[in-house]
Amino acid sequence: MWIKTRFQGVRYRESQDRRIRVKGHYRPDRCFYIYYKVSGQSINEKIGWESEGLSGEQARDIRGTITSNIRKKKENVPFSVLAENYIDLLKRDRKSWKPDASRYRNHISPELADTPIKDIDRFVVTRLRAGLQKKGLAPKSIFLVLTLIRAMFNKAPLWGLHTAENPVSEASRLDDKFLEVPDNNRTRYLTNEEARTLLESLATKSTDVHDMAFLSLYTGMRAGEILKLQWRDIDFKSSLIRIRNPKNDETRSAFITPAIKEILLNREAGENQEYLFVSKNGSQVAEVSNTFERAIIELGFNDGVEDRLDKVVFHSLRHTFGSWLAQNGEPLQVISDLLGHKDLKMTRRYAKLSPDQKRDAVLKLAMVPQSYCWYRKSF
Repeated sequence: MWIKTRFQGVRYRESQDRRIRVKGHYRPDRCFYIYYKVSGQSINEKIGWESEGLSGEQARDIRGTITSNIRKKKENVPFSVLAENYIDLLKRDRKSWKPDASRYRNHISPELADTPIKDIDRFVVTRLRAGLQKKGLAPKSIFLVLTLIRAMFNKAPLWGLHTAENPVSEASRLDDKFLEVPDNNRTRYLTNEEARTLLESLATKSTDVHDMAFLSLYTGMRAGEILKLQWRDIDFKSSLIRIRNPKNDETRSAFITPAIKEILLNREAGENQEYLFVSKNGSQVAEVSNTFERAIIELGFNDGVEDRLDKVVFHSLRHTFGSWLAQNGEPLQVISDLLGHKDLKMTRRYAKLSPDQKRDAVLKLAMVPQSYCWYRKSF
């Protein structure tokens, strides 16, 4: 059983066998321990017995010397140590750790990896943000980089690597727009004619890319979800496709229309072929080929477009699917479920494309039978 002393980080245990005489009375001997943290790990270190001349005061002094030395060693610990510990933690606790690892590797490490943790303050992260803006990184991407740095510094005190205020939190506290969540939603979607022209162009270039585009356009699947499709996910009997989110392995269903069924039936699964889309050597295709981008360039869809959110990319097909549903008057909840949105807020971008349901509701009142206006006849 541990017994605390009045000294921070010092405690003792009483012996069941050893006795010591103090002021003329015998009592159990005490064995003193000190505890502290090194790189997030708790250390419990035995100092010695009271009968051997040790006291709580001496244990306190020993602990003070040890922790002081630890702090001196940490003064020049580079940020990379904190970052690598955090990424390792993500690998253990989260399935979707790769995007954060990529953000660190591409946008944070080149600037901060060798910088001592103690030297990273709000001025440093403000300078980093400005640099990312100058490079043309999207506002949402910058936001995710900064929130990643903040999350890392939130863990630093627990690992004994940083005790000052979180530099990102400090910058955000002093500038309420520092971590402002940007509107990164795409506004561009295809018309029916544009979609038809694009699919016709892709059909002459690559069957795989055509089929990927068709599936995204008429199911709302993300590129990663399409590339992850396996033949066991296709249920022709129920006319359903099981979609697995590559970010978290959650699943939802898409419906197999006659046109989609024809696309799937025309794709013959080779022997022991697990995925719908495979490379020449039989392995899973890692990404949509640049054939899609070449078709967009040839069709001139992005000619003269400066804002990247207005440019047609593969993800625009998913956005087109949601936009078409909204234009057809489908409820936002239905669109949200089909797109696999976790929060209805993500789907509200399509509300402006919906027919004016409020006006329709009022106009329906005009259809009320005239008998409801019986009082007019009494005048």
